[in-house]
Amino acid sequence: PRYEGEPTMLWALFYPDGEVEVLASAVDPGHPQWAGRERGWPVPSQAYRLKMWERDMEELRAEIEIFENAALHRTPEQLVSEWEGDSSRRPQEIKDFTGPDDPRYLEYRKQRYRTAAQNVRDRAATLERNKP
Repeated sequence: PRYEGEPTMLWALFYPDGEVEVLASAVDPGHPQWAGRERGWPVPSQAYRLKMWERDMEELRAEIEIFENAALHRTPEQLVSEWEGDSSRRPQEIKDFTGPDDPRYLEYRKQRYRTAAQNVRDRAATLERNKP
Protein backbone atom coordinates (compact mmCIF):
# COMPACT_ATOMS: atom_id res chain seq x y z
CA PRO A 1 0.00 0.00 0.00
CA ARG A 2 0.99 3.59 -0.51
CA TYR A 3 1.61 5.58 2.65
CA GLU A 4 0.82 9.23 3.05
CA GLY A 5 2.76 11.63 5.20
CA GLU A 6 6.29 12.10 6.34
CA PRO A 7 8.66 9.10 6.65
CA THR A 8 9.40 8.33 10.28
CA MET A 9 11.61 6.12 12.41
CA LEU A 10 10.21 3.88 15.09
CA TRP A 11 12.06 4.43 18.36
CA ALA A 12 12.06 2.13 21.40
CA LEU A 13 13.35 4.10 24.39
CA PHE A 14 14.44 2.24 27.52
CA TYR A 15 14.73 4.46 30.58
CA PRO A 16 16.83 3.77 33.70
CA ASP A 17 13.69 3.47 35.83
CA GLY A 18 12.58 0.48 33.71
CA GLU A 19 9.93 2.32 31.73
CA VAL A 20 9.79 1.76 27.97
CA GLU A 21 8.47 4.32 25.52
CA VAL A 22 7.79 3.60 21.86
CA LEU A 23 7.23 6.44 19.44
CA ALA A 24 7.44 7.25 15.76
CA SER A 25 9.31 10.40 14.86
CA ALA A 26 10.86 11.98 11.79
CA VAL A 27 13.48 13.67 13.99
CA ASP A 28 16.14 12.25 16.28
CA PRO A 29 16.50 12.75 20.06
CA GLY A 30 18.74 15.79 19.64
CA HIS A 31 16.21 17.73 17.56
CA PRO A 32 14.10 20.51 19.19
CA GLN A 33 10.89 18.86 17.93
CA TRP A 34 11.70 15.50 19.53
CA ALA A 35 8.53 14.11 21.14
CA GLY A 36 10.19 11.76 23.62
CA ARG A 37 10.21 12.24 27.39
CA GLU A 38 13.94 13.09 27.44
CA ARG A 39 15.81 15.13 24.88
CA GLY A 40 19.30 14.42 23.60
CA TRP A 41 21.25 11.26 22.97
CA PRO A 42 22.00 8.88 25.84
CA VAL A 43 25.28 9.47 27.65
CA PRO A 44 27.19 6.25 28.41
CA SER A 45 27.88 5.62 32.07
CA GLN A 46 31.39 5.87 33.52
CA ALA A 47 31.40 2.09 34.07
CA TYR A 48 30.42 1.41 30.45
CA ARG A 49 33.00 3.85 29.06
CA LEU A 50 35.70 2.23 31.22
CA LYS A 51 34.64 -1.23 30.04
CA MET A 52 34.90 -0.13 26.39
CA TRP A 53 38.25 1.56 27.08
CA GLU A 54 39.61 -1.64 28.63
CA ARG A 55 38.36 -3.67 25.65
CA ASP A 56 40.02 -1.29 23.18
CA MET A 57 43.26 -1.21 25.18
CA GLU A 58 43.39 -5.02 25.32
CA GLU A 59 42.93 -5.19 21.54
CA LEU A 60 45.79 -2.73 21.04
CA ARG A 61 48.06 -4.69 23.38
CA ALA A 62 47.32 -7.85 21.40
CA GLU A 63 48.10 -6.06 18.12
CA ILE A 64 51.42 -4.80 19.48
CA GLU A 65 52.37 -8.32 20.51
CA ILE A 66 51.41 -9.71 17.09
CA PHE A 67 53.51 -7.13 15.24
CA GLU A 68 56.50 -7.48 17.57
CA ASN A 69 56.43 -11.27 17.21
CA ALA A 70 56.12 -10.94 13.44
CA ALA A 71 59.22 -8.71 13.39
CA LEU A 72 61.19 -11.35 15.29
CA HIS A 73 59.91 -14.62 13.85
CA ARG A 74 59.17 -15.16 10.14
CA THR A 75 59.16 -18.63 8.61
CA PRO A 76 60.29 -19.13 5.01
CA GLU A 77 56.68 -19.96 4.12
CA GLN A 78 55.47 -16.70 5.63
CA LEU A 79 58.12 -14.76 3.74
CA VAL A 80 57.08 -16.38 0.45
CA SER A 81 53.45 -15.48 1.15
CA GLU A 82 54.40 -11.90 2.06
CA TRP A 83 56.59 -11.65 -1.04
CA GLU A 84 53.64 -12.68 -3.21
CA GLY A 85 51.43 -10.07 -1.56
CA ASP A 86 54.07 -7.35 -1.79
CA SER A 87 54.70 -8.24 -5.45
CA SER A 88 51.12 -7.41 -6.32
CA ARG A 89 50.50 -4.53 -3.88
CA ARG A 90 53.92 -2.86 -3.55
CA PRO A 91 56.01 -3.77 -6.58
CA GLN A 92 57.91 -0.46 -6.51
CA GLU A 93 58.93 -0.93 -2.87
CA ILE A 94 60.40 -4.39 -3.41
CA LYS A 95 61.88 -4.03 -6.91
CA ASP A 96 65.45 -3.98 -5.57
CA PHE A 97 65.08 -7.28 -3.70
CA THR A 98 65.85 -10.60 -5.39
CA GLY A 99 63.07 -12.57 -3.70
CA PRO A 100 61.70 -13.76 -0.37
CA ASP A 101 65.06 -15.25 0.63
CA ASP A 102 66.94 -11.96 0.14
CA PRO A 103 68.26 -10.87 3.59
CA ARG A 104 67.43 -7.27 2.70
CA TYR A 105 63.81 -8.30 2.08
CA LEU A 106 63.69 -9.95 5.51
CA GLU A 107 64.97 -6.72 7.06
CA TYR A 108 62.43 -4.72 5.05
CA ARG A 109 59.59 -6.91 6.42
CA LYS A 110 60.95 -6.64 9.98
CA GLN A 111 61.02 -2.86 9.67
CA ARG A 112 57.42 -2.79 8.40
CA TYR A 113 56.32 -4.82 11.43
CA ARG A 114 58.32 -2.61 13.81
CA THR A 115 56.69 0.47 12.27
CA ALA A 116 53.24 -1.10 12.59
CA ALA A 117 53.94 -1.96 16.24
CA GLN A 118 55.04 1.64 16.91
CA ASN A 119 51.91 3.01 15.25
CA VAL A 120 49.76 0.83 17.50
CA ARG A 121 51.81 1.88 20.56
CA ASP A 122 51.10 5.50 19.62
CA ARG A 123 47.36 4.75 19.39
CA ALA A 124 47.55 3.01 22.78
CA ALA A 125 49.29 6.05 24.29
CA THR A 126 46.54 8.31 22.96
CA LEU A 127 43.91 5.98 24.38
CA GLU A 128 45.76 5.94 27.71
CA ARG A 129 45.71 9.75 27.85
CA ASN A 130 41.95 9.69 27.25
CA LYS A 131 41.10 7.05 29.83
CA PRO A 132 37.63 7.67 31.24
